[in-house]
Amino acid sequence: MKRSILFKYLLMLLPLWGIFTACTLTREPADPEIKSVQISRFALSAKTVPELAQTVFSIDHRKGLIYNAKPLKRGTVLDSVAITALTLEYAIIDVKVGGVVVPKSEKDSVYLRNHTDGVQIVVNSEDKTRSKSYELKINIYEHDPLALAWRQTGIAPDYTEYAATGVASGLIPGDQEVYYYYSKEGVTHIYEPQAPDYWVKFVERTIDLQSVARLTDNLLLVQPREGETYFLNPRNGAYFPAGFTVDKIIGAYPLAHDTKQWEVAVLVKESDGLHFGRVTAPDGAPVLAVGERIPDAFPVTDFCTFLTPVENRSVLYVMGGYDQNGSAHPYVWSTTTATDWLTPHNTGVQSGLPEGLAQGAAVYDPEKNVILYFATQAAQGQTGKLSVYTSADKGTTWLQADGKELIPAELQNTSVGKGLVIFKDPQAGFILFGGGTTAQGTGVWVGKYKTA
Repeated sequence: MKRSILFKYLLMLLPLWGIFTACTLTREPADPEIKSVQISRFALSAKTVPELAQTVFSIDHRKGLIYNAKPLKRGTVLDSVAITALTLEYAIIDVKVGGVVVPKSEKDSVYLRNHTDGVQIVVNSEDKTRSKSYELKINIYEHDPLALAWRQTGIAPDYTEYAATGVASGLIPGDQEVYYYYSKEGVTHIYEPQAPDYWVKFVERTIDLQSVARLTDNLLLVQPREGETYFLNPRNGAYFPAGFTVDKIIGAYPLAHDTKQWEVAVLVKESDGLHFGRVTAPDGAPVLAVGERIPDAFPVTDFCTFLTPVENRSVLYVMGGYDQNGSAHPYVWSTTTATDWLTPHNTGVQSGLPEGLAQGAAVYDPEKNVILYFATQAAQGQTGKLSVYTSADKGTTWLQADGKELIPAELQNTSVGKGLVIFKDPQAGFILFGGGTTAQGTGVWVGKYKTA
């Protein structure tokens, strides 16, 4: 079958004995009589696919296979591609696409849009006494490398009712245990997993809860919607005043030297406005330390928090939500002290996040070294559809991802309200609490990465 070659190709076959001489560990030059038509280095490049030039191709001489172990991104199209092949001696190369030899008259590049039909590279010595054939396999992701496959699973029977109408909810991470809380109409429920994908209620307490965070394995800092701050022992139900009042709990992070001890970042109302604060429990005695006044742009409602390890400590991040004036900002804030917060965007770095993201949940995944941020973009107090943003540089810059690849199908076309939570279990994968405002949007999903 006659195949139309749309572009010209350039095949570079260079002798490597000089290169080997420069790289040898001895002072003796390489033997100029050594000859081989095996390809020792291989590369592709294309103007329309800049990342192709940085793609590493492995060569399996025994199998006669050249391939890229790390696939190219989904949707990559290869048209005019330049091929560089290095051998130990001058040689003649033929390229076959779909079994048809690319004509020698074409001088610039080879057309590889049909590379799935099979690409064969045949190398012959000048005297045609030696020959070696390779199959070129160009791997391209069938899915986004972050694409998730989800399955909906079970939880306590009354979860759906509270998830659909709840007013406060969130995750309580810990060293060994993780809890999920939900509060509605003055009653707070705390769930724990019997298995990574099945959660049951083990605490029910008459508390009009606003937020909660862990101080130790057996001590939670609890902030009601009104009144004094309390402490709660989740195991025996003991509930007692803290002796101080915080305006809002932001989040918590474990201490580097003792992961069973946590510090809680809070907001404290002083005479001149809201200040950063830190609650610790050295020797089991809780202590509140008050820091500087918060910046005007710092979010106080509907924000999202998550933890990311940096070197030997955990960093607490805050993003999304609205400030005290109801304004939204595309900033990402971080702290390791709870009283001193930083944002790289103060130096002019643009995060790439839109303003007005709320009702969000984020998780850091060490497997991919990426942060996944699920959030809605809607007016304050309203619900909206989910979007997903990803960051590969510890939250400095963000890109919007393909929601169809990362969001459970049941949540793609429904409004999502408060109650959205995501974390990663080492064995089960991602655990997502829907937080939906309709029956289709409530429940729990377990997700794992799709294979390429």
